[in-house]
Amino acid sequence: MRKRWPLHPKPRAYETREAYVRRLAECYGMRYEHFCLRTLGIPILDSQARRLKEPTPEILQRLSDGTGIPIEQLEQMTLQHIWDRLVEEM
Repeated sequence: MRKRWPLHPKPRAYETREAYVRRLAECYGMRYEHFCLRTLGIPILDSQARRLKEPTPEILQRLSDGTGIPIEQLEQMTLQHIWDRLVEEM
């Protein structure tokens, strides 16, 4: 298990993975592309992977290790799951 990052705010209630990681990058004063490279190992030129729509198990594990957020919760941070929750709550 890797060491938790010093700054790791909790995800907001209806936040996607990409929006959450973008917010993390802002906390560190880094460009999103560089944050993804340094913390998650996503190459700068891989814009598809940076969207975090279908992250690899390794990327989810790194994000979980750094933030302390369970992988299961990170897996639920998609537009589809958020939409389903909103509909259910209505």
